[in-house]
Amino acid sequence: MKSNYILIIASFLFLMPFVKVNAQLADIPRKDIELAITSQSGNNGISVSWNEEKRIYYTVYGGSATYPLEIFSEDGKNIFSKEIGYDIRGLAYHEKWNCLIGNLYDDGGYYKIYLDESGIPDGRSEIVVNGRHQPTSQSGGTFNTKKNVMYTIYDSNIYTYSIEDGLELEEIQLSGLSQKDLESCVSGMVLYTGHRGYEFMLVNYQNYQMYFFNERGKFVNTLSFDPAGYISTKYNLAFCNNRLWSYNKNSRKWTSYLIFF
Repeated sequence: MKSNYILIIASFLFLMPFVKVNAQLADIPRKDIELAITSQSGNNGISVSWNEEKRIYYTVYGGSATYPLEIFSEDGKNIFSKEIGYDIRGLAYHEKWNCLIGNLYDDGGYYKIYLDESGIPDGRSEIVVNGRHQPTSQSGGTFNTKKNVMYTIYDSNIYTYSIEDGLELEEIQLSGLSQKDLESCVSGMVLYTGHRGYEFMLVNYQNYQMYFFNERGKFVNTLSFDPAGYISTKYNLAFCNNRLWSYNKNSRKWTSYLIFF
């Protein structure tokens, strides 16, 4: 009997490293890393994306193919800046494909920017899905790279598209939040966190609150925060590496707030 008990305990301890623990939502979001853009080109920040293996951040602007893609170290040091080459409305790092993926303005389609072994663009890029596969010409995309899908929002509905062929997969209607609160949220994009039960997020630019929704679009929680500066009414937000990111057009900095731990 004693040997069986020891065997059970040993098995439990062996399995512990493989048990995934859900991230916890912070009570008070903590201001964290800042990324200072070096280029003077660009106005609307579109995305911050995190490369876990290389420990680097990618940032981009929307509005012109000549605007920069800038890359930063984990502690916020700028290590790369170059014209992006596309008029971008969304960007994410795809770990399995080792490239940056995203959607473009209007009918520009979806793109890939290929990376070298250090996570830096190697000079190759391509349009992988042609045509408009999003609700509007200005739709901002956020991405679930594990499922290879893009999420974008229009009229309180989240639209899901395959990034492999552009096929519309699903429409998720947001529920549980007043129309007034929804209309006070930053427009152009919905943020995807990847955390179970808190998959989607909107940010109220008037009262500085984050609204969380589950994967079916049901409102589940609110988190207030004290931003370092104003919150834009459209775009200029991102989520990656457990952080909400807000871009300030005056200081030309992305500021992060740690909200999951």
